Amino acid sequence: MSGRLAELLRQHRARAGLTQSELAAASKVSLRAISDIERAHAVRPQQRTVDALAGALALHGEALDRFRRSARPRRTGRAARDRRGGPDDGLVGRERDSARLGALLTGGAVVVLHGPRGVGKSTLARHAARLWRDRFPDGQVFLDLCGSEADPAPPAVVFGALLDALGTPPRGRPRGTAELARLCRLRLRDRRVLLVFEDAADEDQVRPLLVHGPGSAVLVTSRPEPATEGVLVEPLEQRAASTLFSAIVGARRVEAEPVAAQHVVRACGGLPGALRVLGLCLARSPRWTLADVARKLDREHGRHGPFTLAYHRLGGEAALVLRRLALSPVAQATVETAVQATGLSPAAAENALDDLVEAGFLEADRRLHDLVRVFARRRLDAEEAPADTRPAEVRVVRSLLAAPQGQRTRALRAGIDLGLCEDVSDAVGRQPHHAWTAVYALGVHAARLSGDRRAEAAQLNRMGRACALEGRLDTAIELHDQARRVASEVGAREEECSALLQRGVAEHRSGRSARALSCVETALRLPDPAPDEGHDHLVRSLRGRLLDAVGRHAEAVEVHHRAVTWLRGDLGCDTPTLALVTARWGNSLAALGRWREACGAFRESERLFQAAGMPFDAARAGVRIASALLRLSREPEAQQRLEDVDAVLREGLWPNPASALHALGELAGAGGKLWANRFREHAATAYEHGGDLASAGLLRETATGEVPKAARG
Repeated sequence: MSGRLAELLRQHRARAGLTQSELAAASKVSLRAISDIERAHAVRPQQRTVDALAGALALHGEALDRFRRSARPRRTGRAARDRRGGPDDGLVGRERDSARLGALLTGGAVVVLHGPRGVGKSTLARHAARLWRDRFPDGQVFLDLCGSEADPAPPAVVFGALLDALGTPPRGRPRGTAELARLCRLRLRDRRVLLVFEDAADEDQVRPLLVHGPGSAVLVTSRPEPATEGVLVEPLEQRAASTLFSAIVGARRVEAEPVAAQHVVRACGGLPGALRVLGLCLARSPRWTLADVARKLDREHGRHGPFTLAYHRLGGEAALVLRRLALSPVAQATVETAVQATGLSPAAAENALDDLVEAGFLEADRRLHDLVRVFARRRLDAEEAPADTRPAEVRVVRSLLAAPQGQRTRALRAGIDLGLCEDVSDAVGRQPHHAWTAVYALGVHAARLSGDRRAEAAQLNRMGRACALEGRLDTAIELHDQARRVASEVGAREEECSALLQRGVAEHRSGRSARALSCVETALRLPDPAPDEGHDHLVRSLRGRLLDAVGRHAEAVEVHHRAVTWLRGDLGCDTPTLALVTARWGNSLAALGRWREACGAFRESERLFQAAGMPFDAARAGVRIASALLRLSREPEAQQRLEDVDAVLREGLWPNPASALHALGELAGAGGKLWANRFREHAATAYEHGGDLASAGLLRETATGEVPKAARG
């Protein structure tokens, strides 16, 4: 228990970007207590301590449930003892598949487990991960690709979850899909990690996600058969199924009624889930004979017979929760979902969920298997009228939409079907820009159904930003144009301004800086019903960047200087933003040859990047400082500065090739050609390790003092 809590606390703290001291201040839990929990020295922390930490870490839904469960002692009832005493479902009858996986799961490998629904692909994958964990000492990462949903998870979302699992703080991460992939490759390059991609739609979804290094491996579960060699997982053969059933029920009972036992096993169709549920039911019902069960199964035709028998042995509250879980569009069962679906108290819902885990209806992590979900829906339809359950369904979906996981497309589609369009629109509006475009498309659809034109413009803008991050710049421009038209029609000036600015960014990334500048200047001329001077200066700084891009450096210097001056006095301005604007000011000064002033601006941006915990950006500022010092004939200082940043630049995530070549070309032109060549090799190697061979080749083929046409803009 304490070890799992320690692991989760470390993961969530790293994801939040907090030190132990910062978490102690936010949660009012002592630093010593946090340190003891993370070192697994606290055997059983008090509930109020766990709740305080969860609140400070902003945990919700599934993450909150898992965090709380990790701090509770395991239940020790008879069913729990039977469950733990049973065999590993991933091994029984799978010895041949397990051995084959062992041979295939080596460094650099990609292995696909495929087969029909319900045969135990995920169970076998998790068994393999446990069995071969010594091969991957840097950890295992399980990621749900949502392949069976209408909108599978796109690469950017998967990369974000992977970086979270690897402990990479959100601050300083790139936002584009290609850049995130490169960062993942760099983080995995020297690690030995097993990546488990569950529920993949097909090979096309998996292929862009293969960012592992030579020491890591990827294990995929998927229903479709892959074009390349995979491991087919089929229903258990009769002998293996009998072994599993006997281990759960008890060998004596099976030996006493061998014919009835074989009849029962055949009725389960070789599906491990059905065998487990019925076996656990029998283990809790010692007075039942196997012959009685066989006769009952004959009356319960179809694959749901074993579930039906076990269902009727559940307590009233557990049976109610199981039925009502069918109202949830997502597979993960939480206490909050159970409470909203049934009206039970949180304590009663918690106990009912534990009962369902012990009965085999829920996985250990409280996920509802597809076969069990279908069964639960059948029981709900048979026992309760839709009119009676609709209010509960609305409550369940509303609670999902209000949670951080509300971006899941199943929840959004369910909300639209129930007429909760405003809730859907609000849920989409809370999602980060890297959410998949299908999420924002549903937000647009919900806004149109509700007739909320302002929300429609906002969702179109969000969808455009997501497309831009995926590199679909022309689509992004079209969406921002639609957003501008809608916003203009209803007088939504804020969204109209946002549409112009975001289109400007997309135009600039497409190499059309003059058109981008026109968009930004048009946005600045719009009347602002709620003036925000800080935001206005950030927009003007963007204009300054575009002025530099079209060669109007003197105007850019004045724009950036005014923005920096104002932002320095703005207590609400975050450090990375001020660092970025200050660096832009330095670039404009350098373009005019005002090296002393540029050096001062770059020094300030370096200090701010360091304070923000962004060492690579600080090192890049250090290169610009060295260029300025060389121009000022201060060679010893420049040499020391370059030596200081060398180690950071060797390991960091370089920006796009045009930016790298511009900075290194400037350094070479100032007299630091040897250092520029050295850093260029660092950048090329980083691109290479990140899988971007085209950028690596571009850097190596280009003379340091030049920027080729292909890299400009």
